[in-house]
Amino acid sequence: MAQAIDRLTTIGQYDETRLAHLDMITSLLATRPARIVGNADATDLADRADHLREVFRAVACYVDAIVTDAADRSTVAIDRKEIAGFLSNTASDIVGALDTAGETLRLAA
Repeated sequence: MAQAIDRLTTIGQYDETRLAHLDMITSLLATRPARIVGNADATDLADRADHLREVFRAVACYVDAIVTDAADRSTVAIDRKEIAGFLSNTASDIVGALDTAGETLRLAA
């Protein structure tokens, strides 16, 4: 991936959104979900929640770059903070559901 970025920057065929996309893909390639064998236990769910935190972190950086670029080039207002809030709330809800389920399993054990 670094080679692709170097190639793009060397020939001048890049912009911030392309670099943000490459950064996101690189980040996503670096994180993988742990395999769950059989029924998930509390540790499995905690691992999945941690994995999704990393995924959402990479996606949030990309979304911010895309929305910022759009807002900078738009003739109408785009509320970057509102959009970031939507994504943050969604990520929190999803990860929180896994954390809650894991805690339920932990207490039941």
